[in-house]
Amino acid sequence: MKKILSLAILLSAFSSNAQRTMFGAQNTYVGPVVPFVFTYGTVTTATGEQTSWMKHWDNERRIAVLIHKDTLAKLNADLFCNTLGLNTQVKQGSKGEYTAHTIVMYKPAEVEI
Repeated sequence: MKKILSLAILLSAFSSNAQRTMFGAQNTYVGPVVPFVFTYGTVTTATGEQTSWMKHWDNERRIAVLIHKDTLAKLNADLFCNTLGLNTQVKQGSKGEYTAHTIVMYKPAEVEI
């Protein structure tokens, strides 16, 4: 009986160590990144006039992304633009709160430190 108990303890210790070795830190798989696609529409006023702002709306996550047409054109020309900023506000809509992100482009500094 002692031999069986000792063998069972040894076997369980071996299997737990083997699983940790097999499935531990050696897993370096990184899955492919799927880009998120924004679909922008032109923002219209209450009177139906079109503005120079574009808006993406995600109803499931209650997120709005706003960007000016000029900023979007500059961003499409240079994806690595270093003068972008993000302003975030929580707003109240007709169906509850939502988060509004506004992508802005700042003027580059004239003097570098």
